[in-house]
Parts: sequence; structure tokens; C-alpha cells
Amino acid sequence: MQAESYTLEFRGVSLGIVTRKDSDFPNLWGSFTPLLADDHPEIRDRIEHYRQYSVDADRLMETAFSQWEASVNENDSEFLDLMECDDWFLVDPSGNKHGILIPIFTQEGLVWRWNPGL
Repeated sequence: MQAESYTLEFRGVSLGIVTRKDSDFPNLWGSFTPLLADDHPEIRDRIEHYRQYSVDADRLMETAFSQWEASVNENDSEFLDLMECDDWFLVDPSGNKHGILIPIFTQEGLVWRWNPGL
């Protein structure tokens, strides 16, 4: 499979480069390289807070499942606005936007699903 690269966008803000590595329906995954920029600090700070939470949750799921469950039950509601919106996109090199559900940041990169509603 040839690696496909995209720009991860949230509400029109470019957050980083995603390179698809593999998939197992309905999930796709790959590497994530954050873009360092100063524009839209509120959005960038919010997404970075979610990214750190998501990576930590991934680590807990792998090492301490009961702690992962407790963390998710306690903290997921903090990110409902990000989870329940249609503002996540992967933009291909041609500029075409492909809607995705909220990505899951992991220790290895990123996991996503296409948003069938977009």
C-alpha cells in the first residue's frame, strides 16, 4: 500500500500531517506530525489538551485497563464538543476535504474513521 498523506484540520485550522500506514475496517491509522503555528491559540490549546488526554488514555488502555475505564468515565465528557461535531477533516494533497470522526491520538500516531455523514 502506498502511503497517503493528509493535513488534519479542525474548524479550518491545520493541525498536522497524517500519513496513513494501514487500516482494518472501519479504522485507519498512521503517523501524526503536529504543525507548530501561532494562529488560533484557543483551538490549538484545546486540541493539544485533547491530544495529551487521548495519548494518555491509549497508554492506560494498554497497561492498566481499570484505570483507563475510570479515566474515560471521568474525563470523556470534557471533550464532548470535539466528539460530537462534524468539524474534523483530512485534506488530501489536491485540497479535497474528507470528513472524519474525532481522531484518537495514540502513542504511535493517530487512529481515525471516515465520517459517512459528510
